[in-house]
Amino acid sequence: ERLLGRADRPAAAARRAEGALGAHARVGATHSYTLLLGEGEGAWRQLLQHVVDGKPVLPASGYVCWALQVLAAHGAAAPALRDVRFVRVLDLADPRRPGLLGELKIPGF
Repeated sequence: ERLLGRADRPAAAARRAEGALGAHARVGATHSYTLLLGEGEGAWRQLLQHVVDGKPVLPASGYVCWALQVLAAHGAAAPALRDVRFVRVLDLADPRRPGLLGELKIPGF
């Protein structure tokens, strides 16, 4: 899954929050986060309790929470998401080890 957003400025908090946000990479003004899910690992372990049709899935609130945390970690004082759509269910039991990918562009860099 892919989420895009913008933050007002970078912040040191981004480095501290990396565990819950996922692996962080930066190229110029673009920050990318990859959060691998499944197998009940890390801070997102409780997600396995959200079951639909017998399968643990990422709830819609999980996508939104993660995106807002990424924006907040980069100093977005009042982060906002627009045009959010949920196209398909993210099956956390998928053997391919599902995850989230987010890209963040910081203006003025």
